[in-house]
Amino acid sequence: MAENTDLAMLTPAQVAELLQVTVRGLISWRRRGYGPTCYTFGKTRRYRAVEVDAWITSQAEREPDKEPASA
Repeated sequence: MAENTDLAMLTPAQVAELLQVTVRGLISWRRRGYGPTCYTFGKTRRYRAVEVDAWITSQAEREPDKEPASA
């Protein structure tokens, strides 16, 4: 069976490494409703790779609109 990258799943340890946070930090985020969507299969938690990537992109800081200088 060919691997479908849209269905690729990551462990909490893999996501934590990618985001450069601890697994405990990732767990804390999940409990507060922050961070990428987490899926639970029995006692196993996984993250969809495409959703982690989309979440990272959504967190990019955007340059605020520059206001015209006052006269």
